[in-house]
Amino acid sequence: IEERIPPRVKIRKDAKIEFPHIMLLCDDREKTVIEGLYENRNSFKKVYDFDLNMNGGHIEGYFVDDFKGVTDKFSALLDSKTLKNKYGEDTPFLFAVGDGNHSLATAKTHWENVKNTLSDSEKENHPARFALVEVVNLYDEGLHFEPIYRYVKDVDIDIFLQTISEVDLGNVRIYSGKMQSKNGNATLPDGIKNCDAFIAEYIKTYGGTVDYVHGEENIRKLVDSNNNSVGILFESLNKYDLFPFVVKSGNLPKKTFSMGEAVEKRYYLEGKMIVW
Repeated sequence: IEERIPPRVKIRKDAKIEFPHIMLLCDDREKTVIEGLYENRNSFKKVYDFDLNMNGGHIEGYFVDDFKGVTDKFSALLDSKTLKNKYGEDTPFLFAVGDGNHSLATAKTHWENVKNTLSDSEKENHPARFALVEVVNLYDEGLHFEPIYRYVKDVDIDIFLQTISEVDLGNVRIYSGKMQSKNGNATLPDGIKNCDAFIAEYIKTYGGTVDYVHGEENIRKLVDSNNNSVGILFESLNKYDLFPFVVKSGNLPKKTFSMGEAVEKRYYLEGKMIVW
């Protein structure tokens, strides 16, 4: 994430508006917050209603003005008994940044820069202090976790395959023109950590570059078009394992999963003014 922040902050100094992609996940098994708002949507003011491009379907948006009612329902998710039933301990874990963590980190960095130019009275409600986020229930049926694959190019295939065979990646597939399955004992997050550490060390020693690719068809095409490349395909993370894993083990490795396929990320609808 860190290497992405400086160029994104630079853009914010010159931009007039942004369409951030910061998605916060909440573990609302009983569907008490968002789903209830949707059921009562006709009591709210409709703010948009139109067809999406490229056969993306239709979308409607409503303005929810009962802010306290919403925050009270989110606060109820932090009930001590509820948390113990979910995770086995009373941990104040309400939101997980599911996508757009680099955008959130950039917004914070931008605010820290702006804050230094303001008086105390100006800081409290300055627009740059706030980030635009979208809260999504982990139990929303439309929410799917998709794996993010590693694509490593400009490598010596024989050396790469030989050395990676010694690393416990968990259960993965490795594509180098043909697909090979590799089984290990590592959990999915630990397997990704081990893989990323191996790739970094390999590139440091032998050279090459790594990229992160959505979709099996896409990574096959990339490898097939470059004889000196390898694709590493992970299993998909079960989305219901996300919160318990973070409670137990901390943050997931970067690029562990994607919320939906890449093609679905073309619809950024909500905008936020940037103030410098």
